[in-house]
Amino acid sequence: MKNKGVVISTCSPEDETRGSVLRMHVLLNSLKKNNDKWVFCPSFFKSETIFIDGINIKYFPLTIFDICRAVILFFKGYPISNIIFQRSHILKELNSSDEAIFHLSRTFQFSKVKNKVTIDLCESLGDNYRLRADLLPTFSLKKILFNYEAKRISKFEESLAKNAEIETLFISSNDSLIPIAKNYSILPNSILSVPPKKTSNVINERKIVFIGQVDYEPNFYSIINTSKMLNEIDAKYELHVIGSLSSQNRKILSGFSNIFLHGFVDNLEDTMTDALCGVALIESSTGMQNKVLDYFFYGIPALVSKDVNSGLPEKCPSLIVNNIEDLKSRLKECLNKNTRHTLQVEGYSYLKKIS
Repeated sequence: MKNKGVVISTCSPEDETRGSVLRMHVLLNSLKKNNDKWVFCPSFFKSETIFIDGINIKYFPLTIFDICRAVILFFKGYPISNIIFQRSHILKELNSSDEAIFHLSRTFQFSKVKNKVTIDLCESLGDNYRLRADLLPTFSLKKILFNYEAKRISKFEESLAKNAEIETLFISSNDSLIPIAKNYSILPNSILSVPPKKTSNVINERKIVFIGQVDYEPNFYSIINTSKMLNEIDAKYELHVIGSLSSQNRKILSGFSNIFLHGFVDNLEDTMTDALCGVALIESSTGMQNKVLDYFFYGIPALVSKDVNSGLPEKCPSLIVNNIEDLKSRLKECLNKNTRHTLQVEGYSYLKKIS
């Protein structure tokens, strides 16, 4: 009988293959090759075990005991985003596993686990909440809650990083927690399939793409700011946004004449490959790595902010944009066939290097 390797995650292999789900697959691939692969998902009501593409998935519903324990943990100062995913039945099953990786600090279970424990801090959730709070209106209740949670998460993640008995994982050496981490490894994101061969070099010189979950505040405000800059440079530029979004945000973004909303797209190849470039002009490195890798995967240049670039593994062939003049210059570079070919080759090489 094979040993069990487990990733504990709030997302599931059943979910759409974007962002956190891609990271979860990277963690699954890092498990020992001879172990059965399992994903334990804390849920509120769902309770079942299924098997998909060689992965066992087990859902753990909330129990009365978990609710009582949550109250105690709250008054002890633990982050709310972690408390809501505490499941006593997960702890019991982990003791029969050979290795366990907690996907982000929010899934870490408060108890002694007998076997090797690894926490994928990936990127600081505390920094993530703080950034999202900064983007919200001054007297917003959501802003107050995000700042409150950011303080709790930061204190919690610092304690995990300083614990030498726990291995922590990060996607790059630039994370704010690296200086205090006692036992860590770098595990960058990677592309899980072979990039498609481009059958045509025809591009739409006015088409710029943005891929990402639109309701995530840094993405949402970046789309608006990018739209305004493109419109100022040339009103003919089109910003094509690929990613799921709420009806409220769809209504807001529909008011911009140069934004084209595609929603969630199953086959990105049809939408991405003829674009002039992909953009990630965001004042954050959190959750941006997969976005840039997608651009390279489909053979288009990636224009990124210095913050996004700092969160990528070294020598990433992305083009850094600091202001509107940089953006104007970079768009012209993307039109040059030789420059474009060089960036495409470097992008493919980069994917191969980090995979």
